[in-house]
Amino acid sequence: MSEFEPKPHVTIKEAVAEDVREARAMQARSWLATYPNEENGVSEEWVRARTEHWLAPEVLDKSVERLDAILHDPTQFYRLAMQHDTVVGFVHLTTKEDGSKYLEAIYTEPSTFGSGVGDTLMKTADAWIGASPVTLEVVRYNARAITFYQKHGFEMVPDSEHLYADTMPVVYMKRGAHE
Repeated sequence: MSEFEPKPHVTIKEAVAEDVREARAMQARSWLATYPNEENGVSEEWVRARTEHWLAPEVLDKSVERLDAILHDPTQFYRLAMQHDTVVGFVHLTTKEDGSKYLEAIYTEPSTFGSGVGDTLMKTADAWIGASPVTLEVVRYNARAITFYQKHGFEMVPDSEHLYADTMPVVYMKRGAHE
């Protein structure tokens, strides 16, 4: 997208439990477009099996219950990015015991990568985060996401690499308290 092309119109909305199915399907597409990386030991088959599991009816039912609990918990924040009544992204944060925030997830539809949808979600999240410090985990080889987080003031935490689900290499990033 060139700097002269208009950014897609996105609205942010509070989710309802019934949004889970569409949000999870979008997240699965995002994972499939982002995480397979044979060089780092993350096969497309592994990613596909994991995301297909999320979309199984009984797992989706549990996800609906979980999202309903999140939406009624003032220590958590969950918003959807909508484009033409379609979920094109979401952001989810939690509050840790020390009052700092943890960015659980921010995902966007692959067709919107680089379009500003993630920036809109992050700005919305920042309004909720306020001056609190915030941490997150990011897949080590996901240069696009690392660059995105750095643009939003996050820094890598040295020596923090570990495996997510015994497979994906992840690192912590943090952003200190700010005005």
